[in-house]
Amino acid sequence: MRIREALLLACALVVGLIAFRRESARNQTTLLALVRRQRALAAEVRRLRLRDHALRQECRALLTDPYYIERVARAELGWRPAPGRRMGPSVPLAPILVAEGLPSLEPSLPQATAPRRGPTPRECLAWLGYESVEHFQRKMMRGKASGVLDAATVARLRSLRAMVLSLGFRSVAELQRHCGLKPDGILGQRTERKLNELFGRKGRTELAADFAAARRPGG
Repeated sequence: MRIREALLLACALVVGLIAFRRESARNQTTLLALVRRQRALAAEVRRLRLRDHALRQECRALLTDPYYIERVARAELGWRPAPGRRMGPSVPLAPILVAEGLPSLEPSLPQATAPRRGPTPRECLAWLGYESVEHFQRKMMRGKASGVLDAATVARLRSLRAMVLSLGFRSVAELQRHCGLKPDGILGQRTERKLNELFGRKGRTELAADFAAARRPGG
């Protein structure tokens, strides 16, 4: 009886040890998944904070600078002031006077030159290193891959391109070389994290000026 009891006790200990190891492995896998999820959420929070900061800067410029809209509109139309001409007078202008200096957009005039247009969504897609809309959406739109250039996709394309240009980089590969990444010219999630880190280091006074300059068609 004593030998049988000892054998039963040993079997119970072995079974308990195996069950403990299996449960420990499952707990470790769950913990790793939670850590990855926490890191992804932290990165999303940082991105949203940067977006909120940019929107606050633009809102402050709209409220305090009477010529902010004028400068942005002129930059988007490719208009440049004549040598020696000031951007605006010392007193606020009425809306009709603000528009006096803008170039004519009537196509019927043969001497009128069309303003420079900004990059199309397809050009932004190629500039960021993607050959198809589906590829960009799967990689940068959290699984959304309809293949349609909807408003959200176009806004995401233009926002990423404007952020790279606002930091002074002329291409995605140049940004990647600066950050020590492989310069494949494709702006993926790793490159976006580095971009957000660099963008967050910029001063408050630089952010509003860079936002307007990055929206220029030639930028």
